[in-house]
Amino acid sequence: MKGEVECSLIKIIGTASLFSFLLCILLSGGSVCRAEIGNTIYIRADGSVDPPTAPIVKEDDVYVLTADISDTLVVERDNVIVDGAGYTIRGVGEGVGLDLSNRTGVTVRNFRILNFTVGIKLKNSANNNILKNSITNCQEGVRLNLSEDNNIASNFIKNNSYGVYLVSSDNNRVVNNTVVYNWYGIRVVNSSNCYIYQNNVTRNDSAGIFLNSYLSMGNFSLYGNEISNNGIGIWFWNSSNNIIYHNNFVNNTIQVSLYNSEENRWDNGFEGNYWSDYKGNDANKDAIGDIPYNIDESNQDVYPLMGRFVEFIIKIGDTLYKIETICNCIIFSEGNGLSFWLRNIRNSAFCRICIPNMLIEPPYMIVIGPPYSYDNPLDHRIVWENGTHSWVYFEYPYQDDALIAIVRPVRPFPLWSQWWFWGLCILVILTTVSLGRYFQQRKIINMYKEQLKNIGQISHFDMAKILFEADVRRCHEKLGVLRRKYGIKVRHREETFEDLLKRTGIERKFKERSRK
Repeated sequence: MKGEVECSLIKIIGTASLFSFLLCILLSGGSVCRAEIGNTIYIRADGSVDPPTAPIVKEDDVYVLTADISDTLVVERDNVIVDGAGYTIRGVGEGVGLDLSNRTGVTVRNFRILNFTVGIKLKNSANNNILKNSITNCQEGVRLNLSEDNNIASNFIKNNSYGVYLVSSDNNRVVNNTVVYNWYGIRVVNSSNCYIYQNNVTRNDSAGIFLNSYLSMGNFSLYGNEISNNGIGIWFWNSSNNIIYHNNFVNNTIQVSLYNSEENRWDNGFEGNYWSDYKGNDANKDAIGDIPYNIDESNQDVYPLMGRFVEFIIKIGDTLYKIETICNCIIFSEGNGLSFWLRNIRNSAFCRICIPNMLIEPPYMIVIGPPYSYDNPLDHRIVWENGTHSWVYFEYPYQDDALIAIVRPVRPFPLWSQWWFWGLCILVILTTVSLGRYFQQRKIINMYKEQLKNIGQISHFDMAKILFEADVRRCHEKLGVLRRKYGIKVRHREETFEDLLKRTGIERKFKERSRK
């Protein structure tokens, strides 16, 4: 009896397992099930994919994932591109998602990696690119160990213990990543000469950026980062000779914490960082605070910004231009021309913008839209110039969202384009023609008056002769003009007044009437 029960139980379990396996194949075409077996996938040094059934297609030196997988992907070949194409490498909370140890010149992009001890691992690796990946729910999102000259850029890194973790790795760049909801956002240990800029480091529990060293290392550049709502914004531990500027420190529980970290520089020579708890004023309206922001007795920001630092890129033709702004409201650009939106305005807004002279040279006109009105431009002033750039400050005294454009001043329309100008020209032409005709007629009238002045003393015969001869002269003059102007000769019969009288018989009739 007992054996029969055990046999029945084994059959039930076997049937359920077979059903689950078949269902998995039907739903995923076999790819996920093959990945769930747990075999590590290799891109071998000779360029082959092992196992050959792995969901990866190869074209030249580009390897593209074609389905989700569930274990480690190891790259053993240099100078290749490995594209996740949006697919997922899913772990079970341990191991490595994507291993680039001892690699050079590899680009890893477009992966979703989750649930590993280490999402992407680089050890003894150089000149690699980690681009546009999503890495979540790992112990360490991206880990570099003994690696240099690598780029970690444009990744989304969330819900890890360490978002980006650099250990004994110099000359690396961490750029334009979104690092949120981790324990440490970016942690760097015993490393130097790294660049951390334009990252969004937000809501990390312990620290947004933690630079610690047991060997008193440093020489970091931290530029243009959004560091907000973290436990500690930046934590320096035994780290000196760093330069920190154009960062936005917003509502961190502790903006900066320093231990044995001196001689750090908090500006680039004329601009520092934005601090949400800064209490100073800006009397001269240049977007720089009038008094320093004190961090501790050895560190202060001499040129604190009065608004958030925002940088955007615009494209004119085939040329890209970097635009830097300091503003006390939300500012963003759609990338079309030198225009940008101001939003979330409280009472009024100010903005200081750095304009490349190659894009547009002063003088400027600042207009409000949409639609743009050129009749009431905003007042502005040029804070300073250096020959290649101009820094322009203006205030926007309204609460409504606005599209701001900076253009060259609009010149008055040329005189010839005005409707009244053409009206005046027509009037002058008509008046000139009328006066010409008037004076011509007066000339003829005066001529006849002169000829008929003594009309009472002349006979009708003599009067007719005078008028005839005058008409002949006028005809001769007109024929002369025609000949001189157009080269046309008109043949006509020369005839005197007496010839006309004889030909028409008027002379005989006239004499008969005179005798009567």
